[in-house]
Amino acid sequence: MLWNVQQRLLMLASCPIVQSLYSVETPDLSPLVQAEAAHNRMDADGFVVVTRKRKGRNTSTDGEVTVGAASDAASAARAAKRAKKKRADTIDFYQFQRHERKREQLTKLREQFEADRARIAKMRLDRKFKPL
Repeated sequence: MLWNVQQRLLMLASCPIVQSLYSVETPDLSPLVQAEAAHNRMDADGFVVVTRKRKGRNTSTDGEVTVGAASDAASAARAAKRAKKKRADTIDFYQFQRHERKREQLTKLREQFEADRARIAKMRLDRKFKPL
């Protein structure tokens, strides 16, 4: 069975149509390769632009500790977090508003629970055998 699948894959790989589709569908990795090569490399002035490549990993090329510079993605994430916190603050500005909202949610849940309990009890009664 396995050899059959392997043979089919080999036949498909040799087909020129499949090869042309593969060449179109494969992503161009050259920018990533160039970025990897230029990462923490010294420029013409003798300075190294320190950037953060991956979270929680040392990205220096010489084994030393690196300092992460603020990237656009990190600042955008921080801005989104601040905006979310600000939205949450504007919903319930005062503490009593939060308490009231939580209390309302609890009463709503209790009402739903009681309705579900009544519905289940009705279903159990309907399930019982009732002879003629």
